[in-house]
Parts: sequence; structure tokens; C-alpha cells
Amino acid sequence: MPIDAGTLLKRIPKLSSATLRGARGTPRAWDRSTRLAVALALGLLVAWTGQFGTPLFDRNPSWGTMIALTNAVLALALAIFGRSRRVPREAFWGLAVLILALTAFEITSKLSYARKLGGFEAYALPRHRVSYGPEARVISLMASDRTPLKATYLGRAKGDRPAGKAILIVPGWLSTRESFSMATLAQWFHPEFDVLVLDPRGQGESGGSQHPSGSARFDVLAGLTFLKAQGNASVGLLAEREGAYAAVLAAAEGSPQGRLFDGLFLASPVAQWGEPSLGTAFWQDPLNPLGRITWRLAAGVRLDGGLAQPLAEILPRLAGIPVMLTGPQEDPQGIVRQLHLLTPEPRSLRLFAGSGQPVSWKSYHRFYESARQFFGMTLAREPQASGAGDDLPPELLQAIEEAKQR
Repeated sequence: MPIDAGTLLKRIPKLSSATLRGARGTPRAWDRSTRLAVALALGLLVAWTGQFGTPLFDRNPSWGTMIALTNAVLALALAIFGRSRRVPREAFWGLAVLILALTAFEITSKLSYARKLGGFEAYALPRHRVSYGPEARVISLMASDRTPLKATYLGRAKGDRPAGKAILIVPGWLSTRESFSMATLAQWFHPEFDVLVLDPRGQGESGGSQHPSGSARFDVLAGLTFLKAQGNASVGLLAEREGAYAAVLAAAEGSPQGRLFDGLFLASPVAQWGEPSLGTAFWQDPLNPLGRITWRLAAGVRLDGGLAQPLAEILPRLAGIPVMLTGPQEDPQGIVRQLHLLTPEPRSLRLFAGSGQPVSWKSYHRFYESARQFFGMTLAREPQASGAGDDLPPELLQAIEEAKQR
């Protein structure tokens, strides 16, 4: 029997109207049960946005776990609701299974992250925070690409040591400015130096995300601008693990006669941005989407995809800057040793016992002493002549002047 297209088109509105009405002829689109389904779906959407789309719960694991459990309850409620409606139950149960699987993935990621640090003799302990003293203050910075940053500054008090020497600390991805190791280093350095500890972009309370283009170097330059504006003529830079990539890029700015930093201390630098320091499994590798999700959930680090230039290709641009590299003696790949060979003079290398990254906690005090001695020598040099400032990038000079006026 042939189908009349005109007749079929006329019947479509009637069929659609019939499907939207119940047995008694009342509209079904917004009855009580449908409104309940919409409310559950919206609640699930809001909870998932908070859990995965914002850094709100990154710094508080208990809140993150509670939100994950809330998502699981909402997903189960939707599944139960599906059984009482004239819709395919498989769709609701499929959604519930998906939510539960992703929730389990998040909790597993956080637990494996905690176990990794527990069994890994690293001095970076993000779950162990330490309070700074009353002399520290939290400051807000703005990178040149308008990324908001947070940092902790330990400066001089009235009648304290004279201005002139400062250290900028850049944590790796497993640390923030509130990590035990970072806060300890800052307070140990403070009697001799001004100290500024950054939360790089994508970490802690700073905005933005880490990108293989090296945009985090703008964070380092913003910290340098602040320290220069406080009257410090000599500034040293300490960066650990993944923070070394941005630190080297920033230190390579300027000309050989007008270097921005007077000393660069690299603690177990990675060979390339995105090296899977959290683990070697595919789901822990930040170079793929699943690995970046793992870092986001487990460590609260926001990462973008892409490939970066190897650190070995950037190190030769540091000619004229004293550089010290440190790392563990038990390093099968010998990455730090290889990077040391590619670093121009003046350079030095110090390896510590153990296999921890950046350094075993048992060697932490010797690590600190090496950094203190290095900066004590490099920052004690005579400041550059005033004419050398002409070799600095004009935008940096302008930023320093604006910071002084503020």
C-alpha cells in the first residue's frame, strides 16, 4: 500500500500531541514526576560541574569525596525514577552505571595519588600543609597574559636586614605554596633573603592552566617583577620538577649582558613538559586526555594537551647564569646527569642518596644546605651596573616601574 506523504505530515502533530498527554488527557510534559526528573538531572549537572569543572574542591579532599557520593546518590535516584516511567530503563541504568564508574575512578585516583606519595620518598607532600609565620603575607599577582596568581611573600620588617637579595620558589606539579616542603624552604631562607613562593597557573589558588607552550614563564616573570619592585637587586630562582620548564624559559629571557636572574637552582628537573612523574601507566600520563583527567582529580592540577620543546634544547640559552642541578643518586635514566652535561658553564651538580623525587626526605636538610650555599654565593655578587638594565626586555622594565608605583 503506497504511503501518502501529505497525509503523513498532517498526522504528525496529532501523534506528537497524543504522546504528550496521559490517560486522562492531561499534559505529561511537566507533571510532578517529570519535574522531579528534571530537578534530579539539574542537581546532577550542578554537582558534576562543581566536581570536575571548577577547582573549588581540589584543595579539600573531604568535600570532593562528599560531592562524588552526592553524584552517586543522584544517579541512583534517576535510575529508580526510570523504572516508574514509560521510558527505556536501560538508558537510566546506563547513566547510573556511568556515574558510578566515574565516581569510583575519581576516588581510586585520589587514593592511588596518596599511596604514591606515601611510598615515594619525595619531600613534596601536598597533603601536609604548614602555616607560615606572622611575617608572611598572601599577595595577588597578574601575569602578563592576564592570568591571576597567588603567592606568599616573606619580606623584611623595619630595622631588619637591608634589601638586595631575594629568592623566587616555583613548585612542581605535586606541590603548592602551602606544601610542607615549600613553606619550610621559604622560612629557612627568610633570615637571609626575601622569599616569594608562587602558586603557578593551574595549581593551588592561581587561575589558568598549565600549557606546553611554556606560558607559565609569565608567572615567573611576574614574581620577578614583584621582587624587583621591593628593592632587590639580586634575585635567585629555585624550581622543582615540572616547574623547571617555566623557570628555564623565564631565565633565558633577556640578553647575556642583562640576565634576569643571578642564579638558577633546579631540583630534579624533568626532561620534558608533561613527563608522567605521577606514574608510568597510560592513565597517569599527562600527554593523553585520560592522564590529564587523572592529574585534575588526583592532584588538582589543571593541564592542557600538546607537546613541548625538550628541556635539553632550552638549557644552552642559559649561558652566563650560574646553574645548579640536584637529583637522586638512584636515578636509572640519569636524567639530571644528562641535563647537567647540556647546561652551559658555570654549572654544578649535586646528587643525594635515595630515590626520592625531587629528593629523598632523609636528604632534605642537605638539599636545603646546598641551595642556601648556592644562593649565598651567587646572590652575593656585585649587582650589575645601572647601564645593564638597558638590556632587559622593555616590557619587564615597565612592569617593574608600575609595581614600584603601586
